[in-house]
Amino acid sequence: SSISVNSIDANSTLPADVAALCGSHAKSASRKRPNSYQVRDALTSKSRVLITGILGQVGFNLALALSEQCGVRTIIGIDGMYPNTISHRVEMAQRMATLYNAVPNLVRP
Repeated sequence: SSISVNSIDANSTLPADVAALCGSHAKSASRKRPNSYQVRDALTSKSRVLITGILGQVGFNLALALSEQCGVRTIIGIDGMYPNTISHRVEMAQRMATLYNAVPNLVRP
C-alpha cells in the first residue's frame, strides 16, 4: 500500500502543532525535529488521502485508522484485487461495506 496526502492551507509552511499531528510516530518525530512537519502535513478532516491496495490488509486498516483516529473524511481507494473465489468475493464485499460505513467520502476513481 502507498499513501499520498493533499491538504492545502495558507499557513502551510509554518511548523505544525504537535497536538494537531495524528499518530505517535509523527508526534515523536515532530518533537525531535520541530520543523520536520509543517501545517500542510497534519492530517485533518480537510485532507484527501489516496491509498493504493485499499482492500488488502494494510490498506484496509490504514483507511479505517485514518478515518477513526485522524478524522480524515475523504479517502480515494484504488485496488487491483480481483477475487477469484466466492469466499474472496464475499470478503471483498464485506470490506467495502465496512469502508463505506467508516469513511463518509470514500471515493472510487
